[in-house]
Amino acid sequence: MFPAGPLRERLANGLARADAIVMLHGKRTADDLPDRNWLRHFHKPILHARLEPSGIAPDRTLVAFAGLARPDKFFDTLDAMGAKVAEAVPFGDHHVYSEEDLAMLARLAEEHEAMLITTEKDAARLSPEWRARVAVLPVTARFDDEAALDALLAPIPWDRREG
Repeated sequence: MFPAGPLRERLANGLARADAIVMLHGKRTADDLPDRNWLRHFHKPILHARLEPSGIAPDRTLVAFAGLARPDKFFDTLDAMGAKVAEAVPFGDHHVYSEEDLAMLARLAEEHEAMLITTEKDAARLSPEWRARVAVLPVTARFDDEAALDALLAPIPWDRREG
């Protein structure tokens, strides 16, 4: 699913500039693969990856919150990891957290004697004071074909990759 909206680049323009496409999937089956008709004229690498936790969930009761397009993916990840989630609070994608939102989350955590946890994306939108109060579950992109990723990145000078 492509992001939509008046400030987004036209798909044809983005594909014309692209060196490759990275398709992020959950657990993939043949039935889950998207309709690729929009890719019929794209003849560059298409890499497949999935986001996986690269850390562990705290071993205590949690109140999870996320402002993603599909916050349930974050909550499902915590569940699959065996995390003890007392409350899962979804917000809209790109949610700007107000002090009222954060106070409500803090109250929920206190009621459940729990720790707040969120995504890296959401943590980046918190003030430093709130980030210090919230656990973050890091994720890493795992590519189906690491060699294809390495080949794509090989021509890029290391000093450009690090910046």
